[in-house]
Amino acid sequence: TVRIRELNRNIGDLQKEKAAIQNSAKRKEDEFDQLRQQKTKLDSENISLKLQLKDCQQGLAEAMKKNKRMWEEMQNTPKKFTELARQNKLLIAETGQMHYNLGIFYTKNKQYDRAALEFEKVIEIDPNNAYAQFNLGYIYAEYIVNRQKAAKHFRYYLGLAKGDDKDMDWVKKYLLTWEAYDGKGRVQ
Repeated sequence: TVRIRELNRNIGDLQKEKAAIQNSAKRKEDEFDQLRQQKTKLDSENISLKLQLKDCQQGLAEAMKKNKRMWEEMQNTPKKFTELARQNKLLIAETGQMHYNLGIFYTKNKQYDRAALEFEKVIEIDPNNAYAQFNLGYIYAEYIVNRQKAAKHFRYYLGLAKGDDKDMDWVKKYLLTWEAYDGKGRVQ
């Protein structure tokens, strides 16, 4: 009977141990399920992060290409500005020439006010245009009759004209005549 009691105790102990092992196994299974769920979640996040990394790498590659193009453009910018400045200078000269030609046209057609406006535009573009200064002075002297403006433009013309210019003598005589008339003295 002692032996039976001992065996019953051992059986009880073994049953308790079995129950503890089963409980531990259940906890371990639950932990394993949680770890499996975490792994699935981490695998999903890993895939998402890999896709984001791929997008970022593509974006970086595109940005690098764009940066290279912009760098090359920046290197060419001074050349473009130089070319634009050259073209601007040509356009300004052509615009001045166009206004000059319109001034001549209006003068020939006896539209002196319009001609004067065109020559004023030429002078606005290029104040050192001797021929525009002369023509404007001539229009003010002969047609619009504003001696002060005529004298102003003729003086400017004399400062710009070459010594062998055919109109220089006529301008000097005009200035001398009107200055003598007004009593202002000699023209230089």
